[in-house]
Amino acid sequence: MSLLRSCCFLLVSSCSASEHASGSSEATVPPPLLQESAEPRSALSAAVDAIHPSNTKLADSVAIVAASRDAGARERASAKLIEIAVYVSSPAWLEEVLPRVQKANRDAELAPDDMQLAEQLKLYSAEEHARLIALMDQLGGPGVVAHCVTVATTKKNLLVLREAAVALLSHHAPEHPQLDSLRAEQAAERAALPPVSNAGQIVASMRKDFKLCWDAQLSQPNAIREVKGKLTAKLGADGHVVSITNSGFGSAALERCLERVVTQGKFDAPAGGGATIVIPLSFLPPDTPRP
Repeated sequence: MSLLRSCCFLLVSSCSASEHASGSSEATVPPPLLQESAEPRSALSAAVDAIHPSNTKLADSVAIVAASRDAGARERASAKLIEIAVYVSSPAWLEEVLPRVQKANRDAELAPDDMQLAEQLKLYSAEEHARLIALMDQLGGPGVVAHCVTVATTKKNLLVLREAAVALLSHHAPEHPQLDSLRAEQAAERAALPPVSNAGQIVASMRKDFKLCWDAQLSQPNAIREVKGKLTAKLGADGHVVSITNSGFGSAALERCLERVVTQGKFDAPAGGGATIVIPLSFLPPDTPRP
């Protein structure tokens, strides 16, 4: 789920030493040295201009600006990143990405209810905002610091986003009067995150459906006879599964079936804006004796 972005760069050619040797004060064309120094400024301007929501290579553009010593370009780039960060936290952005999130759910054969979908969008927004803060970290500046103070002190933001903001402040405003207290609060919040209290019970209740998925796979031509894999589910603030990934199962049909089972789980609400549950699974041929 990423935004579509485009970026263009200007090629800068260098002049040889002989081209800089001498020139007349009556020349009407600027000497090659001046022409050469103008081109990097154009490339830098292009990189700043390319910082917009539809740029799929946003990190490349920011890297060009970050490598420069042009304070004005860095300030403009930082301001544009902040604008994008504000946008990805807005209802307009959520409305824009909604069709993509819905398509991703359909492709994965998931059917989240309205509450689960809202949690997916909230987590998506927080992760995109945190990614933008990581890019801001390359540039710094007063505007970036002010933005991250606001993000870090807004309690309704997910912990993962507030932690990204504090990480930036640690680099660019280590003497900020609120930094120590923010670090302490977040460390305590992270340490106090309880395990999802009913996770074991809910996963145990899924075993029958997991076996049905495996049995269905065994009935297919060229069925896998033995497999070990894991499911990783991210839970929203209310305990609903907002996203799920898998690895090691080797069968798309089996993976989709297992994911559907986990998505229907009704886990208790975790603290701190969400939790991650890892479910290891192993399946053996039906004639294999079990210990």
